[in-house]
Amino acid sequence: MQSFRRSGSRSIYVLMLAYGASTATIVLPCIVHFLQEHLNMTSSQRLMLLSSYVPFFLVPLLMAADAGFRVYNIVAYIEGKGKTE
Repeated sequence: MQSFRRSGSRSIYVLMLAYGASTATIVLPCIVHFLQEHLNMTSSQRLMLLSSYVPFFLVPLLMAADAGFRVYNIVAYIEGKGKTE
């Protein structure tokens, strides 16, 4: 746990990727469900529900994308470094 507290620790990227992807894929079906089903909700209630769920989808999705690019760049750097040696 000590390594996660250090500033600039790269070992947290994989955990961020897993958390972000997992959370986004869990929240997306909830959003799709109440958008597709004909529930007894007014449009203002539906908008309030969307405004509650969408941030819990977008923030983890962006977190997963950012962590994914960071992990990809680290792996590409290590693979490129191994080829030159």
